[in-house]
Amino acid sequence: MKNSNQKVTIVTVTYNAQEYLEQTIKGVIEQDYKNIEYIIIDGASTDDTVEIIKRYEKYISYWVSEPDNGVYDAMNKGIDIATGELVNFMNAGDSFVNNHIVSEVLQSLLEETDILVGGINVIDQESNQLEYKKFEGPDNLLKYNPCYHQASFAKLSLLKKSKFDLKYTILSDYNFMLHCYMEKCNFQHFSGPIANYLTGGLSETNVKQAFLEGLIVLYSHLQNPDIVLNSYWSMALSHNGENLNFSRQFNYMEQELKYLDRRYSKIAIYGYGKIGKYVESILKNKIHIICDSSFSKVKDNSVFCTPDELKTKEFDLVIICVLGREKELKDYLLNQLQIDENLIYEFKL
Repeated sequence: MKNSNQKVTIVTVTYNAQEYLEQTIKGVIEQDYKNIEYIIIDGASTDDTVEIIKRYEKYISYWVSEPDNGVYDAMNKGIDIATGELVNFMNAGDSFVNNHIVSEVLQSLLEETDILVGGINVIDQESNQLEYKKFEGPDNLLKYNPCYHQASFAKLSLLKKSKFDLKYTILSDYNFMLHCYMEKCNFQHFSGPIANYLTGGLSETNVKQAFLEGLIVLYSHLQNPDIVLNSYWSMALSHNGENLNFSRQFNYMEQELKYLDRRYSKIAIYGYGKIGKYVESILKNKIHIICDSSFSKVKDNSVFCTPDELKTKEFDLVIICVLGREKELKDYLLNQLQIDENLIYEFKL
């Protein structure tokens, strides 16, 4: 067990969230654990956020209100400023479950722990109903994102070494956790809830984007992700229990593809991995060309072709189905193959 009096940094990131911020602030400053460094990073809010911060200024170690490049950029600013050994991100709208939970966390912390993770109470904004979700263990990071930053305490040294990647706008915290898992960091499971999590965050209001980012995160960390992606895919297609959110994400993607199906007659797929096969299953007989760099040279009249052969084919639209390389492949289609930009479609992340 570690020194129970070590400094803990709690960072609150906020933007135009005046209706939730005060509750979050009070939940931090009313903790009975005294060695807390509290930092608030506001993204230049135009509501009463700054007035609320000033009201509690004497309890805040550092705060700033300035433009940023999104929630993870703001969280990285908090990392730069933090001086505590452990860091927790308790963003506006979220709160600790009680006023002594930080003390309980520090009392349970093991010497070898790099990241401690507990459960959350999910609170529905409209119904105010509460659902407890426990931390199932880091092995599940290979299937979905089971860690919540509100209920996590990570070593500052680890966060400084591996800041949140800004190319992910929704699941950069998942990317961080999966990176830590792949680097064999020591996870500790805290039994019970640590934080109350208010629904309606970025990952829930942009479910399709969250799903696609999740797949990109997996691809970026796993050299051979087929088994994992099959599991992720199965969860997404499930229509019961906790997997409903994944199926909802697929529904959004399916609706978008059906729109393309109605609009275009001859569609090309660029990339024939998991996403390419899924797109093919939705668009079916509208797919006239399947292009992938792994294909060897094929006959001109075949549905399959190599990237260089794509410029000799006729199509109304080419869909980029290689996650994480959209910009690179779009540049190739535009500049190398001289394909009209209006004929190129990419899933927006």
